[in-house]
Amino acid sequence: MFVPWRWWYQVPSLGLWALIALLLVVRSANRNRQAWLILIPPALVLVLSRMLAALLSMPALAAEMFGFLVVSGVLGFTAVWLLADWLLRPSRVVASLVAVAIMLAAGAIAYQGYFGVAFSEDLFLLIPYGLSVLVLLAAIVLSAMCCGGYRPGRFMGWLALWSVVGAMLTMLISAVVVVIADPNARGEFVLVLFPILVVAPIWGGILYLISLPFMILAFNCPFYQKRFQEALRLEDRFWPSPGRAVLPQGDSPFSLEPTASPVGVENVAGRWQFYLDGLGKTVILDFKPDGSFAQAIVSNQGGPTQCPGGSWRLEGAMVRLDGYVTAGQGARESRSWWMVDTPSGLALYGGDGSDGGPRFRMLRFPKKVAVSGASTSLP
Repeated sequence: MFVPWRWWYQVPSLGLWALIALLLVVRSANRNRQAWLILIPPALVLVLSRMLAALLSMPALAAEMFGFLVVSGVLGFTAVWLLADWLLRPSRVVASLVAVAIMLAAGAIAYQGYFGVAFSEDLFLLIPYGLSVLVLLAAIVLSAMCCGGYRPGRFMGWLALWSVVGAMLTMLISAVVVVIADPNARGEFVLVLFPILVVAPIWGGILYLISLPFMILAFNCPFYQKRFQEALRLEDRFWPSPGRAVLPQGDSPFSLEPTASPVGVENVAGRWQFYLDGLGKTVILDFKPDGSFAQAIVSNQGGPTQCPGGSWRLEGAMVRLDGYVTAGQGARESRSWWMVDTPSGLALYGGDGSDGGPRFRMLRFPKKVAVSGASTSLP
């Protein structure tokens, strides 16, 4: 059952690494070269934690426990990022609870790798692990609610604060629970207050440092930036960047079938967009009431490409487009999209490919969108 400490970062974590590989290879949403960048943060944290264990000359048993907490937390957090797009459908609260469940499941997998399936005193390690998961995810959600939009610097400031405050509150509540459960410990309650004031900020700081490489990746990689913003409902205060909605988008369609409700020109006219993960491009269309539309294709690595535009017409719930320029081949083709019912009203549903290709619930945008720091108007 004992694993030599020099293998703590390899053998016991194979189950979690297999899960990460599965999420990268099997999930179509992660079939993107940028998706593989998620391996950098956990690799960095695990290498630094191994160096710390060696620097502190941790005994084998302490190194094993330390390895379990770090590996399970880091790889569990990695799994959350690889499933973040799946968390877009529910509300922020439900998404947070699902993220907690994912990380707790990762902890269970890691525990089996480190300590086996037999019950032992090592099982109590799941308590500090579970509390760390709650503090980390709660700090992220609270930071998103406090920073007032997509502001990386402000978000990281709030995250540092909530990581420390969350750790202190968690330790204080835990101490109160112990006192209530064991009346004999009441006389020692005052004695634990000082350790709480010292240990809790260190604990919160460690959680902050563990999340830091992931946040740096999210702020600099368009693939994960989109997931980060949409999962936490973070938007720019003034203009949205391509790939980020300015209207509520947590409402998934009731059905992917064309709506049975009457559809008028006013339901279609306006600016819509959808993001193509595999191509790293955003397609923006401006449907005009006169039956014409303007189009632009924005790349993550460049500015917008203006397209000739074309015409559109309504046929019941169907929206027929002529002259649509595909982001994949750049060819002008016809497309048949349709309107679907969502909790916030009718929404356009379609995609870049021909019939049978990937389709998306498109998002409405204002008349201007920011591209590389400047606002660009479609014709």
